[in-house]
Amino acid sequence: MPPAEKRKTTRRALRYPAMIEPDDGSALIRCELCDASQVGAQLHVDDPNSVPDEFTLLLGYDGTARRRCKVKWRTDCEIGVEFRKMPQPAAPRRTETASPDDSFDIDSLSSR
Repeated sequence: MPPAEKRKTTRRALRYPAMIEPDDGSALIRCELCDASQVGAQLHVDDPNSVPDEFTLLLGYDGTARRRCKVKWRTDCEIGVEFRKMPQPAAPRRTETASPDDSFDIDSLSSR
C-alpha cells in the first residue's frame, strides 16, 4: 500500500518554463515547474546544488509573476520548494510602479 499523502493541498502536474533568481544578483537559472500547488512546487533543474536555499521563482513570459521559495529537498535533477511570503516593497515613488507580489495563482498555469 502506498504511503498516505501528507500534503495539505493538491499538487497539479504540469510542464512550465520558469527562472530562478538568486538573491545575490548572480545569473538566472533555468528550470521547469513539474508540479505545483498554492503552497509549494517541484522544479526540474540541471544542477540542484547550484540553486541557493532561498530564491525568487520567476513565472510567466516576462517574469512579473513571482514566488518566494525555500528549498525543502534536492535530488540529482529536481528540487522541492515551499512558497514563502514575498517581502513587501517600499512604497513606490510617483515615477515608479509597484513591484510584483506573490498573488499569482498557480492554478492558472497551463502546461507548455
